Amino acid sequence: MGILEKVKELLGLKELPRERVSVEPVSVYVPNVSSVQSKFIDPRYPREFLLELEKLILTNPDLAHAHQIFLDLAATDIDIFVDTDEGREEVERLNEKLNIENLARLLLSQLIINGAISVEWVVKEDLTGIEKAVRVPVSTVYFVYDEEKDEFQPYQYVPPEDPIKLNPATYKYYPLLTLDGSPYGIPPFIAAFSVVETQQAIMENLKAFAEKMGLIGFVDISVPPPQRLPGETEIEYQKRLKEYLEENAELFKEQIQKGIALHYDTTKVEYKEIAGISTSRELIDLVEQWMVSASKMQPSLLGRTTGSTETWATIAYEQFVRQLKNMQNLCKEAIEYGLKLHLTLAGAPFSELEVRFSPPPSLSPEKEAQAQKLEADRLVELVDAQLLTVEEARKELGYNPEEVD
Repeated sequence: MGILEKVKELLGLKELPRERVSVEPVSVYVPNVSSVQSKFIDPRYPREFLLELEKLILTNPDLAHAHQIFLDLAATDIDIFVDTDEGREEVERLNEKLNIENLARLLLSQLIINGAISVEWVVKEDLTGIEKAVRVPVSTVYFVYDEEKDEFQPYQYVPPEDPIKLNPATYKYYPLLTLDGSPYGIPPFIAAFSVVETQQAIMENLKAFAEKMGLIGFVDISVPPPQRLPGETEIEYQKRLKEYLEENAELFKEQIQKGIALHYDTTKVEYKEIAGISTSRELIDLVEQWMVSASKMQPSLLGRTTGSTETWATIAYEQFVRQLKNMQNLCKEAIEYGLKLHLTLAGAPFSELEVRFSPPPSLSPEKEAQAQKLEADRLVELVDAQLLTVEEARKELGYNPEEVD
Protein backbone atom coordinates (compact mmCIF):
# COMPACT_ATOMS: atom_id res chain seq x y z
CA MET A 1 0.00 0.00 0.00
CA GLY A 2 1.42 3.37 -1.07
CA ILE A 3 1.60 6.52 1.07
CA LEU A 4 -1.40 8.09 -0.66
CA GLU A 5 -3.54 5.00 -0.04
CA LYS A 6 -2.49 4.93 3.63
CA VAL A 7 -3.49 8.58 4.03
CA LYS A 8 -6.86 7.93 2.39
CA GLU A 9 -7.45 4.95 4.69
CA LEU A 10 -6.37 6.90 7.79
CA LEU A 11 -8.67 9.83 7.02
CA GLY A 12 -11.49 7.70 5.64
CA LEU A 13 -11.41 9.47 2.29
CA LYS A 14 -12.14 8.15 -1.17
CA GLU A 15 -10.11 10.82 -2.90
CA LEU A 16 -7.82 13.65 -1.81
CA PRO A 17 -8.35 17.02 -3.53
CA ARG A 18 -5.37 17.95 -5.72
CA GLU A 19 -5.99 21.68 -5.48
CA ARG A 20 -7.40 24.23 -3.09
CA VAL A 21 -11.12 23.77 -2.43
CA SER A 22 -11.80 26.91 -0.38
CA VAL A 23 -11.62 30.40 -1.89
CA GLU A 24 -10.32 33.78 -0.75
CA PRO A 25 -13.45 35.88 -0.07
CA VAL A 26 -11.83 38.82 -1.82
CA SER A 27 -11.91 36.91 -5.14
CA VAL A 28 -15.68 37.41 -5.29
CA TYR A 29 -15.25 41.19 -5.42
CA VAL A 30 -12.33 41.41 -7.87
CA PRO A 31 -13.63 43.07 -11.05
CA ASN A 32 -12.87 41.46 -14.41
CA VAL A 33 -11.14 44.52 -15.83
CA SER A 34 -7.61 45.32 -16.99
CA SER A 35 -7.06 48.30 -14.65
CA VAL A 36 -4.71 47.34 -11.81
CA GLN A 37 -5.98 50.12 -9.51
CA SER A 38 -9.51 48.73 -9.65
CA LYS A 39 -8.22 45.38 -8.38
CA PHE A 40 -6.40 46.81 -5.36
CA ILE A 41 -7.49 45.24 -2.10
CA ASP A 42 -8.10 47.66 0.75
CA PRO A 43 -6.98 46.78 4.27
CA ARG A 44 -9.64 46.30 6.95
CA TYR A 45 -8.78 49.71 8.40
CA PRO A 46 -8.59 53.09 6.65
CA ARG A 47 -5.25 53.26 4.82
CA GLU A 48 -4.66 56.82 6.02
CA PHE A 49 -4.34 55.42 9.54
CA LEU A 50 -0.75 54.42 8.72
CA LEU A 51 0.37 58.00 8.13
CA GLU A 52 -1.65 59.23 11.10
CA LEU A 53 0.02 56.62 13.31
CA GLU A 54 3.45 57.87 12.26
CA LYS A 55 2.50 61.37 13.40
CA LEU A 56 0.96 60.11 16.65
CA ILE A 57 4.00 58.02 17.57
CA LEU A 58 6.23 61.03 16.98
CA THR A 59 4.09 63.47 18.98
CA ASN A 60 2.10 61.54 21.60
CA PRO A 61 4.26 61.06 24.73
CA ASP A 62 2.77 57.66 25.67
CA LEU A 63 3.04 56.19 22.17
CA ALA A 64 6.51 57.65 21.61
CA HIS A 65 7.63 56.09 24.90
CA ALA A 66 6.08 52.71 24.04
CA HIS A 67 7.67 52.73 20.57
CA GLN A 68 11.09 53.53 22.03
CA ILE A 69 10.87 50.72 24.59
CA PHE A 70 9.79 48.17 21.97
CA LEU A 71 12.61 49.29 19.68
CA ASP A 72 15.39 49.44 22.28
CA LEU A 73 14.58 46.01 23.71
CA ALA A 74 13.94 44.30 20.35
CA ALA A 75 17.01 45.72 18.55
CA THR A 76 19.54 43.64 20.45
CA ASP A 77 22.99 42.65 19.17
CA ILE A 78 23.09 40.47 16.06
CA ASP A 79 25.30 37.46 15.35
CA ILE A 80 25.37 36.04 11.81
CA PHE A 81 26.34 32.39 11.40
CA VAL A 82 27.51 31.11 8.00
CA ASP A 83 28.97 27.63 7.68
CA THR A 84 31.71 28.48 5.11
CA ASP A 85 34.72 30.81 5.16
CA GLU A 86 33.79 32.28 1.77
CA GLY A 87 30.26 32.97 2.98
CA ARG A 88 31.46 34.67 6.17
CA GLU A 89 33.88 36.90 4.26
CA GLU A 90 31.17 37.91 1.78
CA VAL A 91 28.72 38.70 4.61
CA GLU A 92 31.39 40.84 6.30
CA ARG A 93 31.89 42.81 3.09
CA LEU A 94 28.15 43.35 2.74
CA ASN A 95 27.89 44.34 6.40
CA GLU A 96 30.47 47.10 5.84
CA LYS A 97 28.20 48.51 3.14
CA LEU A 98 24.75 48.02 4.74
CA ASN A 99 25.46 48.11 8.50
CA ILE A 100 23.16 45.18 9.15
CA GLU A 101 22.53 45.95 12.84
CA ASN A 102 21.34 49.45 11.97
CA LEU A 103 19.23 48.04 9.12
CA ALA A 104 17.64 45.63 11.60
CA ARG A 105 16.81 48.54 13.91
CA LEU A 106 15.16 50.45 11.06
CA LEU A 107 13.16 47.40 9.97
CA LEU A 108 12.01 46.79 13.55
CA SER A 109 10.86 50.40 13.82
CA GLN A 110 8.94 50.00 10.56
CA LEU A 111 7.34 46.87 11.97
CA ILE A 112 6.36 48.49 15.29
CA ILE A 113 4.75 51.46 13.55
CA ASN A 114 3.11 49.77 10.56
CA GLY A 115 2.67 46.14 11.59
CA ALA A 116 4.77 44.90 8.67
CA ILE A 117 8.31 44.90 7.29
CA SER A 118 8.44 46.14 3.70
CA VAL A 119 11.91 45.88 2.14
CA GLU A 120 13.42 45.65 -1.33
CA TRP A 121 16.87 44.19 -1.85
CA VAL A 122 18.37 46.17 -4.72
CA VAL A 123 20.62 43.96 -6.85
CA LYS A 124 23.86 45.18 -8.42
CA GLU A 125 23.68 45.99 -12.10
CA ASP A 126 26.03 43.10 -12.94
CA LEU A 127 23.98 40.70 -10.74
CA THR A 128 26.97 39.89 -8.50
CA GLY A 129 25.29 40.70 -5.21
CA ILE A 130 23.15 43.14 -3.25
CA GLU A 131 23.79 46.86 -3.71
CA LYS A 132 21.53 48.17 -0.95
CA ALA A 133 18.35 47.56 1.05
CA VAL A 134 15.43 49.99 0.61
CA ARG A 135 12.52 50.28 3.02
CA VAL A 136 9.40 50.61 0.86
CA PRO A 137 6.83 52.73 2.76
CA VAL A 138 4.10 50.37 3.95
CA SER A 139 1.42 52.99 3.24
CA THR A 140 2.28 52.82 -0.48
CA VAL A 141 2.01 49.03 -0.77
CA TYR A 142 -1.15 47.59 -2.32
CA PHE A 143 -2.06 43.97 -2.98
CA VAL A 144 -3.88 42.37 -5.90
CA TYR A 145 -5.24 38.84 -5.61
CA ASP A 146 -4.18 36.52 -8.46
CA GLU A 147 -6.87 33.85 -8.57
CA GLU A 148 -4.96 31.58 -10.96
CA LYS A 149 -1.82 31.50 -8.81
CA ASP A 150 -3.85 31.78 -5.57
CA GLU A 151 -1.58 34.44 -4.13
CA PHE A 152 -1.52 38.11 -3.22
CA GLN A 153 0.81 40.11 -5.43
CA PRO A 154 2.33 43.37 -4.10
CA TYR A 155 2.34 46.68 -5.95
CA GLN A 156 3.62 50.11 -5.01
CA TYR A 157 1.29 52.97 -5.85
CA VAL A 158 2.30 56.61 -5.44
CA PRO A 159 -0.18 58.79 -7.35
CA PRO A 160 -0.09 60.30 -9.90
CA GLU A 161 2.45 57.69 -11.08
CA ASP A 162 1.19 54.34 -12.37
CA PRO A 163 1.32 51.33 -10.01
CA ILE A 164 4.62 49.43 -9.96
CA LYS A 165 4.51 45.65 -9.69
CA LEU A 166 7.09 44.69 -7.09
CA ASN A 167 9.41 41.82 -7.95
CA PRO A 168 8.84 38.88 -5.57
CA ALA A 169 12.51 37.87 -5.91
CA THR A 170 13.78 41.15 -4.46
CA TYR A 171 10.78 42.64 -2.60
CA LYS A 172 9.45 41.09 0.60
CA TYR A 173 6.49 42.01 2.83
CA TYR A 174 6.40 40.43 6.30
CA PRO A 175 3.21 41.15 8.30
CA LEU A 176 3.26 40.77 12.08
CA LEU A 177 -0.44 39.87 12.21
CA THR A 178 -3.16 39.68 9.55
CA LEU A 179 -6.90 39.13 9.47
CA ASP A 180 -8.39 36.22 7.55
CA GLY A 181 -8.57 36.93 3.85
CA SER A 182 -6.36 40.03 4.07
CA PRO A 183 -2.61 40.23 3.31
CA TYR A 184 -2.08 43.52 5.16
CA GLY A 185 -0.30 43.69 8.50
CA ILE A 186 -2.20 45.19 11.44
CA PRO A 187 -0.33 48.07 13.15
CA PRO A 188 0.22 47.18 16.85
CA PHE A 189 -0.78 50.68 18.00
CA ILE A 190 -3.92 51.02 15.87
CA ALA A 191 -6.23 50.80 18.92
CA ALA A 192 -4.80 54.14 20.09
CA PHE A 193 -7.19 55.96 17.73
CA SER A 194 -10.08 55.13 20.08
CA VAL A 195 -8.30 56.93 22.94
CA VAL A 196 -6.24 59.72 21.43
CA GLU A 197 -9.15 62.11 20.78
CA THR A 198 -10.28 61.86 24.41
CA GLN A 199 -6.72 62.37 25.62
CA GLN A 200 -6.24 65.40 23.39
CA ALA A 201 -9.54 66.92 24.53
CA ILE A 202 -8.57 66.49 28.18
CA MET A 203 -5.14 68.03 27.60
CA GLU A 204 -6.66 71.00 25.75
CA ASN A 205 -9.12 71.59 28.58
CA LEU A 206 -6.34 71.19 31.13
CA LYS A 207 -4.18 73.70 29.28
CA ALA A 208 -7.00 76.25 29.14
CA PHE A 209 -7.80 75.61 32.80
CA ALA A 210 -4.16 76.10 33.84
CA GLU A 211 -3.91 79.34 31.92
CA LYS A 212 -6.99 80.72 33.67
CA MET A 213 -6.68 79.45 37.22
CA GLY A 214 -3.55 77.37 37.65
CA LEU A 215 -3.56 73.72 38.55
CA ILE A 216 -3.71 74.08 42.34
CA GLY A 217 -5.93 77.06 43.03
CA PHE A 218 -6.47 80.77 42.48
CA VAL A 219 -6.48 84.05 44.41
CA ASP A 220 -9.81 85.71 45.24
CA ILE A 221 -9.42 89.48 45.72
CA SER A 222 -12.21 91.77 46.93
CA VAL A 223 -11.67 95.53 46.58
CA PRO A 224 -14.06 98.20 47.90
CA PRO A 225 -15.94 99.87 45.05
CA PRO A 226 -15.35 103.60 44.48
CA GLN A 227 -18.13 105.95 45.53
CA ARG A 228 -20.47 107.28 42.93
CA LEU A 229 -19.68 110.86 41.91
CA PRO A 230 -22.28 113.60 42.09
CA GLY A 231 -24.23 113.86 38.85
CA GLU A 232 -22.74 110.60 37.50
CA THR A 233 -25.23 108.51 35.52
CA GLU A 234 -25.64 104.75 36.11
CA ILE A 235 -24.00 103.93 32.78
CA GLU A 236 -21.03 106.18 33.54
CA TYR A 237 -20.68 104.68 37.02
CA GLN A 238 -20.73 101.07 35.75
CA LYS A 239 -18.12 101.93 33.14
CA ARG A 240 -15.89 103.47 35.80
CA LEU A 241 -16.33 100.38 38.03
CA LYS A 242 -15.22 98.15 35.21
CA GLU A 243 -12.15 100.27 34.48
CA TYR A 244 -11.33 100.34 38.20
CA LEU A 245 -11.43 96.52 38.44
CA GLU A 246 -9.31 96.12 35.33
CA GLU A 247 -6.66 98.47 36.73
CA ASN A 248 -6.58 96.61 40.04
CA ALA A 249 -6.51 93.24 38.27
CA GLU A 250 -3.38 94.18 36.32
CA LEU A 251 -1.71 95.50 39.46
CA PHE A 252 -2.44 92.39 41.56
CA LYS A 253 -1.54 90.04 38.68
CA GLU A 254 1.91 91.60 38.47
CA GLN A 255 2.37 91.45 42.24
CA ILE A 256 1.26 87.80 42.58
CA GLN A 257 3.63 86.74 39.79
CA LYS A 258 6.41 88.23 41.93
CA GLY A 259 5.12 86.38 45.00
CA ILE A 260 3.64 89.34 46.87
CA ALA A 261 0.23 90.97 47.31
CA LEU A 262 0.38 94.58 48.56
CA HIS A 263 -3.05 96.08 49.37
CA TYR A 264 -5.01 98.37 51.71
CA ASP A 265 -6.72 97.04 54.83
CA THR A 266 -10.06 97.44 53.13
CA THR A 267 -8.98 95.03 50.34
CA LYS A 268 -9.59 91.34 51.04
CA VAL A 269 -7.24 88.72 49.50
CA GLU A 270 -8.06 84.99 49.83
CA TYR A 271 -6.61 81.81 48.35
CA LYS A 272 -9.20 79.43 46.90
CA GLU A 273 -8.48 75.75 46.37
CA ILE A 274 -9.99 74.05 43.34
CA ALA A 275 -12.33 71.22 44.21
CA GLY A 276 -12.19 68.05 42.14
CA ILE A 277 -8.49 68.16 41.24
CA SER A 278 -8.01 64.59 42.47
CA THR A 279 -10.88 63.47 40.26
CA SER A 280 -9.27 65.16 37.27
CA ARG A 281 -5.97 63.44 38.07
CA GLU A 282 -7.74 60.09 38.22
CA LEU A 283 -9.37 60.76 34.87
CA ILE A 284 -6.01 61.63 33.28
CA ASP A 285 -4.47 58.47 34.76
CA LEU A 286 -7.34 56.39 33.38
CA VAL A 287 -6.90 57.79 29.86
CA GLU A 288 -3.14 57.17 30.07
CA GLN A 289 -3.82 53.55 31.05
CA TRP A 290 -6.09 53.19 28.03
CA MET A 291 -3.33 54.56 25.81
CA VAL A 292 -0.78 52.16 27.30
CA SER A 293 -3.15 49.24 26.70
CA ALA A 294 -3.71 50.42 23.12
CA SER A 295 0.06 50.29 22.53
CA LYS A 296 0.20 46.62 23.70
CA MET A 297 2.35 47.58 26.67
CA GLN A 298 2.17 46.92 30.38
CA PRO A 299 2.00 50.06 32.59
CA SER A 300 4.97 48.91 34.69
CA LEU A 301 7.18 48.83 31.58
CA LEU A 302 6.46 52.53 31.09
CA GLY A 303 7.25 53.37 34.71
CA ARG A 304 3.60 53.50 35.83
CA THR A 305 3.01 52.21 39.36
CA THR A 306 0.07 49.82 39.30
CA GLY A 307 0.59 47.88 42.52
CA SER A 308 0.71 44.55 40.68
CA THR A 309 2.21 41.48 42.35
CA GLU A 310 5.61 40.01 41.49
CA THR A 311 3.88 37.04 39.86
CA TRP A 312 1.84 39.28 37.60
CA ALA A 313 4.90 41.42 36.81
CA THR A 314 6.73 38.25 35.71
CA ILE A 315 3.82 37.14 33.53
CA ALA A 316 3.51 40.62 32.02
CA TYR A 317 7.21 40.78 31.21
CA GLU A 318 7.23 37.28 29.70
CA GLN A 319 4.32 38.31 27.49
CA PHE A 320 6.25 41.41 26.46
CA VAL A 321 9.37 39.34 25.70
CA ARG A 322 7.25 37.06 23.51
CA GLN A 323 6.10 40.12 21.56
CA LEU A 324 9.72 41.19 21.13
CA LYS A 325 10.76 37.73 19.92
CA ASN A 326 7.93 37.65 17.38
CA MET A 327 9.21 40.94 16.00
CA GLN A 328 12.80 39.71 16.02
CA ASN A 329 11.80 36.54 14.16
CA LEU A 330 10.24 38.54 11.32
CA CYS A 331 13.27 40.83 11.13
CA LYS A 332 15.55 37.77 11.20
CA GLU A 333 13.61 36.21 8.31
CA ALA A 334 13.83 39.42 6.27
CA ILE A 335 17.59 39.84 6.75
CA GLU A 336 18.34 36.15 6.20
CA TYR A 337 16.56 36.30 2.84
CA GLY A 338 18.64 39.29 1.74
CA LEU A 339 21.93 37.70 2.87
CA LYS A 340 21.14 34.39 1.18
CA LEU A 341 20.23 36.22 -2.02
CA HIS A 342 23.51 38.13 -1.86
CA LEU A 343 25.64 35.01 -1.30
CA THR A 344 23.86 33.18 -4.12
CA LEU A 345 24.44 36.05 -6.56
CA ALA A 346 28.06 36.47 -5.40
CA GLY A 347 28.73 32.77 -5.94
CA ALA A 348 29.85 32.23 -2.34
CA PRO A 349 29.09 28.63 -1.29
CA PHE A 350 27.11 28.00 1.88
CA SER A 351 24.71 25.43 3.29
CA GLU A 352 23.57 27.18 6.46
CA LEU A 353 23.05 30.85 7.26
CA GLU A 354 21.34 32.12 10.37
CA VAL A 355 20.80 35.55 11.90
CA ARG A 356 20.63 35.45 15.69
CA PHE A 357 19.41 38.23 17.95
CA SER A 358 20.71 38.38 21.51
CA PRO A 359 17.80 37.65 23.88
CA PRO A 360 16.05 40.60 25.58
CA PRO A 361 17.19 41.35 29.16
CA SER A 362 15.94 38.84 31.71
CA LEU A 363 13.61 39.82 34.53
CA SER A 364 15.22 37.15 36.76
CA PRO A 365 18.80 36.53 35.55
CA GLU A 366 19.58 34.21 38.47
CA LYS A 367 16.65 31.89 37.69
CA GLU A 368 17.50 31.98 33.99
CA ALA A 369 21.14 31.10 34.69
CA GLN A 370 20.04 28.16 36.84
CA ALA A 371 17.70 26.96 34.09
CA GLN A 372 20.49 27.23 31.50
CA LYS A 373 22.82 25.22 33.74
CA LEU A 374 20.22 22.46 34.08
CA GLU A 375 19.76 22.45 30.30
CA ALA A 376 23.54 22.28 29.77
CA ASP A 377 23.79 19.33 32.20
CA ARG A 378 21.02 17.55 30.30
CA LEU A 379 22.80 18.07 26.97
CA VAL A 380 26.10 16.84 28.43
CA GLU A 381 24.38 13.61 29.45
CA LEU A 382 23.01 13.21 25.90
CA VAL A 383 26.48 13.80 24.44
CA ASP A 384 28.01 11.27 26.85
CA ALA A 385 25.36 8.76 25.79
CA GLN A 386 26.27 9.49 22.14
CA LEU A 387 22.69 10.58 21.46
CA LEU A 388 23.86 14.07 20.50
CA THR A 389 27.05 15.47 18.97
CA VAL A 390 29.04 18.27 20.61
CA GLU A 391 28.21 20.53 17.67
CA GLU A 392 24.47 19.87 18.08
CA ALA A 393 24.67 20.50 21.82
CA ARG A 394 26.47 23.81 21.33
CA LYS A 395 23.84 24.88 18.83
CA GLU A 396 21.07 23.97 21.30
CA LEU A 397 22.71 26.29 23.85
CA GLY A 398 23.00 29.12 21.33
CA TYR A 399 26.72 28.81 20.57
CA ASN A 400 28.19 28.69 17.09
CA PRO A 401 29.04 25.09 16.12
CA GLU A 402 31.93 26.49 14.04
CA GLU A 403 33.68 27.54 17.27
CA VAL A 404 34.23 23.91 18.32
CA ASP A 405 37.95 23.14 18.48
